Amino acid sequence: MLSVRKARQEEFEVIMGIFRAAMEHCKGYADNIRIDTHAENKVMQSVLAKHGFSRRGIIYLKNGEPRTAFQWCGE
Repeated sequence: MLSVRKARQEEFEVIMGIFRAAMEHCKGYADNIRIDTHAENKVMQSVLAKHGFSRRGIIYLKNGEPRTAFQWCGE
């Protein structure tokens, strides 16, 4: 029987593999990539940092909601 924790870990690893592949693909086409996320989304912020993105500050959407901005500028 598969535990919920093990299933979540396996799901997380699949998602990280997809993200890694997407970033490698994008980095092959662009030398400057910007991504924003909610301040509360610490998992996404950690993943971005692990893939070479730097925190750049806060941006605001048209509706006024803040987002934490990240940028990757070539390697």
